[in-house]
Amino acid sequence: MIKSLIGLALVATAAAGLAAPVQAHALRTDSTKDSLLDLVGKAQKLGIRFDVDGETCQENKNLMGYMEAPKMVMTLCAENHKSKGEDFFFEMADTLRHELIHAAQFCKASYSQAAILFPQHIEHSRDFAHEHLGWNILGYPTHQWDAEGEARTVSHEASDAKVAGILDAACRYEDSGRSMVGDIRFGRRPLFGLARPEKRP
Repeated sequence: MIKSLIGLALVATAAAGLAAPVQAHALRTDSTKDSLLDLVGKAQKLGIRFDVDGETCQENKNLMGYMEAPKMVMTLCAENHKSKGEDFFFEMADTLRHELIHAAQFCKASYSQAAILFPQHIEHSRDFAHEHLGWNILGYPTHQWDAEGEARTVSHEASDAKVAGILDAACRYEDSGRSMVGDIRFGRRPLFGLARPEKRP
């Protein structure tokens, strides 16, 4: 399902024959069908599940997607992305990267008191997301600022392949290399100190 969806989105974008127009923030336009399929494939191999255009997407047309823990299910509102116009493929790629960064944060929260992936860069992440990516930081509770700022900034700065690497590193046991996603899903690795998952508009 997600494979055909990415293919259709890419074809529609290519058919428009457009480069992404200049926006308030520069939208990444280097994603390809293959790079997104590799990212999704990495997430699926780790055990992350995808729900495309589920009921919550239909109920809220402004919703683009969200990552739910401890279920480790990413909801992608593909139809809602069409409201983004000609850039909807690249906007969908941004949503996938963003929510899979949250998945990596959830994995880290199962073995660390802090879910932040790059604590040494958290001020930069929070400030960059607010000042350059148009994130309304005051629209979020303060306890979500670090995780949300990091997800927005990393998904903007990192390529699809880089996000796949971050996800893989965060969600595998160091000793065995086995994925911990199933253990999170079944409660064998509890999550510490995480707010309920956001539902990103």
